Amino acid sequence: MKRLLIAFILPSVAFAGSVVETFSEYNGAATSSTATWNRITSRLEAPFVIQAATGDVAAQEATDRLISIGTGADGPFNSTTMQSFDEEATVDASILLTSEREYHFTEFTLPAGVTLRASGTQALRIHVQGDVQISGIIDLRGAAGGTSRLLAAAAANGGTAGPGGGAGGSGAGSSFTSSGSSPAIGTAGGGAGAVSLVNLTDGGPGGGGGSAAPGAPGAAGAATPGSEGLAINTPTLSDLRGGAGGGGGGGNSFVGSMGAGGGGGGGALGLFLGGNLSIAATGSILTTGGTGGTATGGHQAGCGGGGGGGSVLIVGAGAVNNDGAIDSQLGAGVCATASGVGSDGTNRFSFDSAFTGAGTETPSIINPATTTYSLAPAVIVSAPYDTLNSFPDYQGVNVVENLNAGDSITYEMAASHDGFVSDATEYVPIAQVGTLSGRRYFRFRITLQSASRTTTPFVDSFEVVFKPGYAFGIAGCARAMPAVPFTAAASWGLVLTYFAGVIFLGRRRRRQPSTEE
Repeated sequence: MKRLLIAFILPSVAFAGSVVETFSEYNGAATSSTATWNRITSRLEAPFVIQAATGDVAAQEATDRLISIGTGADGPFNSTTMQSFDEEATVDASILLTSEREYHFTEFTLPAGVTLRASGTQALRIHVQGDVQISGIIDLRGAAGGTSRLLAAAAANGGTAGPGGGAGGSGAGSSFTSSGSSPAIGTAGGGAGAVSLVNLTDGGPGGGGGSAAPGAPGAAGAATPGSEGLAINTPTLSDLRGGAGGGGGGGNSFVGSMGAGGGGGGGALGLFLGGNLSIAATGSILTTGGTGGTATGGHQAGCGGGGGGGSVLIVGAGAVNNDGAIDSQLGAGVCATASGVGSDGTNRFSFDSAFTGAGTETPSIINPATTTYSLAPAVIVSAPYDTLNSFPDYQGVNVVENLNAGDSITYEMAASHDGFVSDATEYVPIAQVGTLSGRRYFRFRITLQSASRTTTPFVDSFEVVFKPGYAFGIAGCARAMPAVPFTAAASWGLVLTYFAGVIFLGRRRRRQPSTEE
């Protein structure tokens, strides 16, 4: 039931100003906020959660897990805007993001023919308030290991990892790190093969990097093979990391060579959306591990181990259709000396509708858990608003809200003389807004409590009405300036309204008709 709530309005306001927040633009709410400021629907809403005790991971998700669809602060991602997010600043069909930050889009459309990649050591996290359409390629694969080298031309040859994965080890026999690295603390990637000390005997092959399971060790031979990397990705929806790197192959000290490099671990993608997900036949999400490097003839070196496959976690509340491909497979060991292969990664989903489409998911998706609205109280704390008035006399607050049976919404306000830098009042209920008068800046705190997992209470608008006041006398013509958020321009969706009749600041003498006419 939608209703207009008039909390507190004093009569006889000769000249009043109001600040109306319509939630169509994000005002920079406090990072501690848990409610959703949804720019797609232009309203405040309860957040989504992955519901406990649902899907294949029920035993590991003991409590509801809060999911953020983001703030939409980055606006839409599409063919028009995508170049502005390119870390390489090139105009081509390749967009490079950085995983060292999280992205907050209103909508996400990756056109066909465009490849999106990412650099960085963290998993790539993308929050989208609306729909996601993937017709291009999201490529977070680990790179293949390099070939063996003579020590006279030694260089690091381990494959680079996808974002959130571990790099492959360089070939043993050089000064470079030869074991694969792991993105999980306390675990190792594929082990390096041993260096051969005997002519005509190849160095040991590298071990495969781990992911959802351990990698495979290198095959036994005259030189000791590398060990397998440990499992680092569990089926739980809480983990988000890529695969571990494969170990480098062993070199040969008699020849003076270093082994081939291990493949890099596949990257990790977290995609959290409030709308529908569609992957076209031309679209794909790739987080495979890199293949192990090969040994060049005459080097008597071992091949590198394959990198572990990466990880895909997609959480949403709408429909899901995949006509393309989602691939988080292992990186192979491709050489005759039987280097170890990596482990497959994990593909995990949580939606409130069935997963459809003619596409492929490798490995198979873990049975989706259920995404619902949160039953816990959700809070939004706004950034400060500036009334541009020395002594505003706060008259009241109007809100437009929607409550379902059992829902509740609580509204509070605080005020400050200096934009909440060093001065601030306590929060008071909006029925007591008059006690905040005389302070130029204000902010609100709104708490939403949903009674159902399938519906949410929401707020359409929040209007603060005040009567301008000044610390100086008015002489001549004066006007009250529009109020704007303290931290942004008026284009952030702040609607300003000033109302009240005519103010007479002086009298104009009226000429009387002449009696001589």
